[in-house]
Amino acid sequence: MNKILRVLLLSCAGLAMTSAQAGPQDLLRMSEQLDRVDKGDFDEALSKASQCIRVRDYTCAETQLKNARKFSTDSKSKTALKRTEDELLAERAREKEEQRLAAQRQRELEKQEAQLRQAEQRARDAERQAQAEAEERENLNNRIAAAGSAYSQTIRAQANNRAAEQARNQQFAQQQAEAARNVATEQRRQAQDRAQLDSQRLQQQRQAETQRIQLAQAQQDNQRAQAAAAAAKSTPASQPVRDVAPAAASAPQKKSNSINTGREAMRCVSVSREKEDLGFTNTCNIQIFVVWCGNLKYSKKQCGDGPAGNSFYTHSVNVGPGDKQYARGIGDYHYAACEGGIAFGKDEIQDRPDGTFTCVPK
Repeated sequence: MNKILRVLLLSCAGLAMTSAQAGPQDLLRMSEQLDRVDKGDFDEALSKASQCIRVRDYTCAETQLKNARKFSTDSKSKTALKRTEDELLAERAREKEEQRLAAQRQRELEKQEAQLRQAEQRARDAERQAQAEAEERENLNNRIAAAGSAYSQTIRAQANNRAAEQARNQQFAQQQAEAARNVATEQRRQAQDRAQLDSQRLQQQRQAETQRIQLAQAQQDNQRAQAAAAAAKSTPASQPVRDVAPAAASAPQKKSNSINTGREAMRCVSVSREKEDLGFTNTCNIQIFVVWCGNLKYSKKQCGDGPAGNSFYTHSVNVGPGDKQYARGIGDYHYAACEGGIAFGKDEIQDRPDGTFTCVPK
């Protein structure tokens, strides 16, 4: 219809141009009519192209778009044309994706069907296997029952013998356990008796050693009585011994059973270095005690960190006649020694900041 109208308008325009009375307004009017006809053809072609795209008739859509391109002269019509072309491309992409997904679903369906067939086949095989095993078990049970009837009495007899043997074994085990308990009880009693005897013997040895030390001390005190009286009045402050070596915790404290005479005992101390330790050996035949301080590996106390007012020496130990005690882990050191013994604290010796000391009689 638009083609016919276009032809009629073109004929009229030709007649108007040949007519002497035709003016510019008539020509303009006819041009506008031709533009409206072109727009109508453009809109109709785009509408048909969209319809073809929706039903996915891409040949039809391409033909209609080709017709529409003939009448696309301004930006508005070109934009509409571009939108329809994009719609065609998008619809083709959707169809391609749908085809891909459909093919994928088809492959998955075929795979599932194959797996189902395999599972069904395995089930049939398992059923046949189970049936064959059931038949085999039935045959085996029949054979066992037939053979078991002949040996039932023997089996019962063996079971009775085993039960009797187990009862005898259990009775023997009980007797063994009872004997072990009796032995353990006797061993504990003997151990207690030995411990009591050892304790008594140790106590007797301690008492004898105490008596021996006190007797030796008394003898020495008697021998030195006159000299000691004069020395006690005029005894100057003794000077400490200083030496250098590696640093340390004190040895365990021993309780003294001797009497403190107030005399120093530096002559009785032999000091030996044993790696990081110092050994104090009592070379006299009397009880003495040693106090010391220095660079200690296992203590933060330094010389001067002892009790307030009596603080130079920080550690002490009792050393019996011929005995040896240790200062563990010590480097540079100072020490002093007195006759007698020392308890916890330092009441048995009075030292001064320069290391000099006085033994306190008790």
